[in-house]
Amino acid sequence: MKNNRKLLYIIITSVIIGAVMELTEYAAHQFGLELRTFAQGIKGIYLWLIMPFILLFTVNSYVKSCFNKAELKQNADIRLLKTLSLLREIAVVILFIGIWAAALFRGMFYVFTSEMVSEEIMADGYIQGEFADFLSESYYKYYAPVAVIFREPFTGWSEEELVDKVHEKYSDQAEFVEKQADGWNVFRMPDILVKGEYIFFHVSDDYPMDSNAFFQILLSEAVHFWNGRERYVTVDSNIAASLEDAVDKGDEVGGLDSSARLCVTCYGDEDIAVCAAQLTDWLEFVKDVGQFPYDKDEAAYKMLANIKVGSGSDYFYFSMYPLEDFMGDALWEIKYHMLCERLNEAFTQHYAYIEEHKKNMKEAGVEQNNELSDESEESYYHEPDTDFTYVYDGSYEKECLIGDGEVRYRMIVEDAALGKRFYGLIKSTDGGENWHMFSWDPFGGQMGMGVDFTFLDEDFGFATLAHNGGDSADLYVTKDGGLSYQLVIIQGYTVTLEDGYTYNPYDYPQMPYTEDDAIYVLCGQGADGDYNGGDSAGLALYKSQDGGNTFTFAEIITPDMPLYIM
Repeated sequence: MKNNRKLLYIIITSVIIGAVMELTEYAAHQFGLELRTFAQGIKGIYLWLIMPFILLFTVNSYVKSCFNKAELKQNADIRLLKTLSLLREIAVVILFIGIWAAALFRGMFYVFTSEMVSEEIMADGYIQGEFADFLSESYYKYYAPVAVIFREPFTGWSEEELVDKVHEKYSDQAEFVEKQADGWNVFRMPDILVKGEYIFFHVSDDYPMDSNAFFQILLSEAVHFWNGRERYVTVDSNIAASLEDAVDKGDEVGGLDSSARLCVTCYGDEDIAVCAAQLTDWLEFVKDVGQFPYDKDEAAYKMLANIKVGSGSDYFYFSMYPLEDFMGDALWEIKYHMLCERLNEAFTQHYAYIEEHKKNMKEAGVEQNNELSDESEESYYHEPDTDFTYVYDGSYEKECLIGDGEVRYRMIVEDAALGKRFYGLIKSTDGGENWHMFSWDPFGGQMGMGVDFTFLDEDFGFATLAHNGGDSADLYVTKDGGLSYQLVIIQGYTVTLEDGYTYNPYDYPQMPYTEDDAIYVLCGQGADGDYNGGDSAGLALYKSQDGGNTFTFAEIITPDMPLYIM
């Protein structure tokens, strides 16, 4: 009797502990809190492994004791008792396998969905959670720790907190200017190179504090150094803007792309010595004169250590790692000779790559056109825009016509790896009779699993690169006829689910269009969209008033509205 009472106490206690865990999580959700990852793990292990086996063990022990008592009775049917005992053991095995299978399924579901999250405590005590859907890129969310076992989703810095963070990360002389309607905060700091002038930069109020501050400091120093040195220096991975055009004026966000860098025109063999000398002077200028914190922040270090060199459309990445070789105490002549050697080596490797590429293209042309004439072979090696005509096989992924169709663009696949494609843009001005390579790398090295694009005029247009099997896409804008595309900033429409999870379901933009001096784009949910009925229930409409560089949420367009486009 005592043993049975103990077993009953064990059952009641285990159930109460499990109920307390569930009620604790439920109560936390009512206050917008979540269990920390380790707490979720403890709860899951207890509810799916420990508690079921406690219940199984105690119930089995109770039933077994009943059988043992029955065997002591003189009139007991031994054969029946043995049969019932065997059935009990079979039931225990089945329950054991069932519990194990349920726990395994729950664990796999946790691992292969966005529920899986690893946590990292940041230096300031906040939590960085890494989420990852199965076979897709991971993404981060940020939390504030609460009472050890809870976390609270980060909802943004207050103005006072943001100012303190900016002072800590960038400069204690930074001043808050204004908060813009698109959610970005404008700051400025004194430009030490020009008395009375300021460097403007933008900062987001989310936890990572996305900002173009470092890039704008570097840009300010580049403007002062390179102007007047008779060397063509531009900005961005696609040589898209002059130094002055990329300067943040405080009115719109610029230079936030992590791939943005200086592009230095260096004309190859005959120019390497002069180019290396000027690059040495540039690094000395940054080290001794400017305020760029290359030695205090990894992002700033990479921004300075990586540039693009070349000329025309023939640019390539050039790394000056380790930067200490050129920013240390070595004599100027030593740094200059090191840069000469590296530039020589980089150009040699680049030329070899180009020749190999031309060889492959030529072989493809010979295979389809039998042989090239001496005249065409000469043009192949000396006129890269013309030689493309001889090797183009007519394949393309997407075509766009302008006006009457005489001007046409096609996106072609230049290379592919792991399901992603590297695109090039070709152009025809005679209705598609002849084509020339317009941009070998319009997206600045970015790849996608699909492409769509449009032109609103011959210079201005948009494109999307799809990712994750069509689950999402990035929107790009071009203002130089497709020579280069820049990533568009879309202020996400965030929704909150019942469990407190927040995300932007509308992450697949369609092609933008113009109306009433503004630009609009409809965004769907992509291949994985199931929020609130998916795309069939509505699309998110975004509006741009800065020429397509940024879009802000306007409204949800439903199927009964005229703008709805599937």
